[in-house]
Amino acid sequence: MSSHETGLIIRRRGILSLVDDSIPHFHFDKGFLEETNVILKRHKKRTKPKTSGDEEEASSSSGTVAVATNNTIEDYIPRYSEFTLFFFADASNINSIRLRNVVANFVNDCNSQKSICSSSNNKDNGQPATTSCMECICVPNSSYQIELFFKGTGFWCLPLNHKNRSAIIQLLSVSQVPTIIVVNNSTGRCVTKYGLEAIESHHEESSSQEELVQEWRKGLSGLSMIQTVTATATSCAIT
Repeated sequence: MSSHETGLIIRRRGILSLVDDSIPHFHFDKGFLEETNVILKRHKKRTKPKTSGDEEEASSSSGTVAVATNNTIEDYIPRYSEFTLFFFADASNINSIRLRNVVANFVNDCNSQKSICSSSNNKDNGQPATTSCMECICVPNSSYQIELFFKGTGFWCLPLNHKNRSAIIQLLSVSQVPTIIVVNNSTGRCVTKYGLEAIESHHEESSSQEELVQEWRKGLSGLSMIQTVTATATSCAIT
């Protein structure tokens, strides 16, 4: 896709128009989430050569995630949620591993609370405007441990070979992982590039989670001025 064609699409329909096909959706499972988090941390710290048992435990898949377990291939439909969180991460990056569970639990907690989820309706085709508060599309930086990283998270996966992957990274001006860009699904516009820092500050209590979502609905980052100034991306460059 040329830069001119990409620009026309973005002006008409927003960044979400670039996620216009079926992509893997990993189902949330708290047991899998905790189990795989332990494995990811162990393999990150390990320095000795892997055994055959390790290979089975930490098998990675191709960029298509075609053979990964605990997922289905589905159409991503933005109107079914209020926000999309583009989570740029890498399973070889310790901060990505550390924040994976925080983000997964935050998204699941928000979608489970009626007080947070929108009650608005969309009369078009008789479909509800939103069935969840937010969805997370994770954009992996490499194929390293990709299946383990996604398993149990509830994340959607933008495959490494997705036709619009590079365009999405460039248009959102992402250069490092982990990073979360929050997008308003009704407008396709970016709410904040400090989504990760905001979630870290608000993920523990349900009242704080609701406060953050309300800030996003107002188009605000959910961070104080000091937090915004001191927010920093970490470690690993996007490839």
